[in-house]
Amino acid sequence: MSHEARFVQFAWGLQRAVKFWGKARIMSGIIGKTRARTGTVSAQVLRRIRPVSGLFLIRACAVLGPYLTRLPPPTAITKQTPQDGKRPPRPMFDKRQKDFLTERSSTMTSPLTRRAALTGAAALPLAAAVTAASAPAAAADGHGAKAPASQSRSFNLGSLTVTALLDGSFPRDGAQGIFGGGATDEEFAAVSAENFIPADMAQFFFTPTLVDTGQQKVLFDTGLGQGGIQKALAEVGVTPDQIDVVVLTHMHPDHIGGMTTDGAPTFANARYVTASAEYDFWAKMEAGNRVGDLVAEKVTPLAEKMSFIDDGGEVAAGISAMAAFGHTPGHMTYLLDGGSQQLLLTADLANHYVWSFAHPEWEVRFDMDKAAATASRRKVMEMLAAERMPMIGYHMPFPAAGFVETRGDGFRFVPVSYQMMG
Repeated sequence: MSHEARFVQFAWGLQRAVKFWGKARIMSGIIGKTRARTGTVSAQVLRRIRPVSGLFLIRACAVLGPYLTRLPPPTAITKQTPQDGKRPPRPMFDKRQKDFLTERSSTMTSPLTRRAALTGAAALPLAAAVTAASAPAAAADGHGAKAPASQSRSFNLGSLTVTALLDGSFPRDGAQGIFGGGATDEEFAAVSAENFIPADMAQFFFTPTLVDTGQQKVLFDTGLGQGGIQKALAEVGVTPDQIDVVVLTHMHPDHIGGMTTDGAPTFANARYVTASAEYDFWAKMEAGNRVGDLVAEKVTPLAEKMSFIDDGGEVAAGISAMAAFGHTPGHMTYLLDGGSQQLLLTADLANHYVWSFAHPEWEVRFDMDKAAATASRRKVMEMLAAERMPMIGYHMPFPAAGFVETRGDGFRFVPVSYQMMG
């Protein structure tokens, strides 16, 4: 028997059942129940929830079409055989229900009434449409090609548009050794458990930020240099040669890696800005220092296009520097002021969204001056919490933006949801 014939038979039988009882009640969770119970229709379908009119029956059949066409023949549903002499399994339908649903189960030779034929015919095209529409969903479900994850997220900040650009992300073991300097094993494990994260590993995120002032496109940091930032920019319709200003918050490798591509400047038309203290520190490094060597390769050749900034200096209209030394000698945060709203770009002020907030005093391996970094962290977090100002941090979980609230002697990072949406 073809799928279409079985479907028409089922629709006709169901219509007969509705007519016999006068009222039928169809369970709201019909699809879930249908699939959960071996691909057959539960007896509860006919005695739950709300009355069904003839028109509603047609619509119900249309929705159920993709599932009903996969039903086995009715004779397979009703047959009950003992298993090893044990009591037969409970039938899916009681005798009265079975009589109505299997009265013409063996063939389709019995004539259909005009009303039943119309019911089935009306449902079939709609069921086919539903089946076709469900195909892409099945592919996205993991049974076919998966939709790519977004690498960009934009926010409105008054007159500014701020876009987080995910350059890359990867896990790393040894979390306590990186983020828990000064913490006992018990303390570190307790804070991790309270926040539903493992204590032995961390997921790293690397998120440069693009700020469009309306006159200039200003990029903060350039990523790892593995092509991620170009892909993220492409998502928002921006090419590297459209970047007007590149700001380096500091010169660790994951921030300057994308300055060049295949030996040529990635952002060929941009001017560059960084803190004078930062550039001076790394420029005088002798050969053999890993970071110093990378600065010599990626940054020094562009020094003629670079301007240097100090605390309070202005990068462009609405963008000013705020010193937060400690992570590196010239590490800067930047205040973005869109007129009606402000946001602080915190760079590497806090390297983890849980441990560095809950305990700002816990030392981070990457902080060069750990005491200064701790002082900067606490000072800035207190300001963000008091002013309820949003922040965007380079290593926060993508899209890297959120708020800060006080929590005991420490703080808590509250990820952005739908705030600052356009």
